[in-house]
Amino acid sequence: MNAITPRNDTEALLLEKFQALLADLYTAGDTEVRKTRTKTLTTSNNHITISRRHRRCNSCRNYSFPVESLLGLDKDYTRGARRLIGFAVGKSSYELAAFQLKEFGCITLSHQTVSNLVASLSDEVASKLNNNAAVRKEFQKAKGDTEFTADGAFVPIRNEDKTHCWMECKGADFTKRERGKSAMPNEWDTRVLPKPSVNRAIATLV
Repeated sequence: MNAITPRNDTEALLLEKFQALLADLYTAGDTEVRKTRTKTLTTSNNHITISRRHRRCNSCRNYSFPVESLLGLDKDYTRGARRLIGFAVGKSSYELAAFQLKEFGCITLSHQTVSNLVASLSDEVASKLNNNAAVRKEFQKAKGDTEFTADGAFVPIRNEDKTHCWMECKGADFTKRERGKSAMPNEWDTRVLPKPSVNRAIATLV
């Protein structure tokens, strides 16, 4: 096999991970590569079906798809699809989001599937934000005075046992903004404020 020369740091990192994966596959214990299996993925452009070989353990008879993890295909929905679904829900209800995904992206999903995906996606986003030091440093270094705004609204909720209830959706917004020019009290709704230098919004059901 001819040697592969990476053209940049990204290709070098990918090549390193791929070579490590191959070494792990060939040095695995009582395992063997079996025939290909198909899998349907939901992408931001449509549903596609891919074929990939799997590695089977002869001792426990379990199988895995090592290449999936390397290529980011270990889930049924690609990162682009999950981002698109999250954006659609941010602008409308689950049912309307499912309709728009089908009309604009040929992505056929039930509103319940959309709901489940967004719930898992929101947990991932919250975890990354809460544990991301860069987010805190960005807010701390931003110029301006700190502003805090909060509001809430009651929304109908359908529970897993198909019962319905009302819960309050609380939203809060942390902003830093430099001070603008002074204004008279009667200009409260016409004055133009400077744009925020940084912003972070959170929401939750209580």
